[in-house]
Amino acid sequence: MLHIVEIKRSRKDLTRVMAEIREWLDARRFEPDALKVKKVPGRTPRLTDRQKGQLRGMILAKDPRQFQFYFALWTRAIVRDLIAAKFGVTYSVQQVGNILREMGLSPQRPLVRAYEQDPERVRRWTERESPAIHAKAKKDGRHHLLSG
Repeated sequence: MLHIVEIKRSRKDLTRVMAEIREWLDARRFEPDALKVKKVPGRTPRLTDRQKGQLRGMILAKDPRQFQFYFALWTRAIVRDLIAAKFGVTYSVQQVGNILREMGLSPQRPLVRAYEQDPERVRRWTERESPAIHAKAKKDGRHHLLSG
């Protein structure tokens, strides 16, 4: 039901508006999908599905250094630069993150453990040296930022 709080139009204008509303509602009775919420199409993607597939393949199959990047791990900035170099399309780092998520890729942390790690030295560090450093920092009124 239509509730009108204040009318500042003539009766003729109001009658015409009400007739248009009734006509619109009558037309929609025969189109059940007319009132359903629809996804707004938005802007056409700058990368095609084929290009996204190629990008995904490059990321999964190769190391960034194979594309002349200085770093061995894929970052959003490196992926952004790769997209610009290979496809001539520019994105912000945040947009690249959205594209990667859309492709089913998620951020991964590299393994931190060094291959030449000495278990005895690690034990000594975590049991003696690191606590001593934390204690000295606390005594001096400072914060120690290394984990241990």
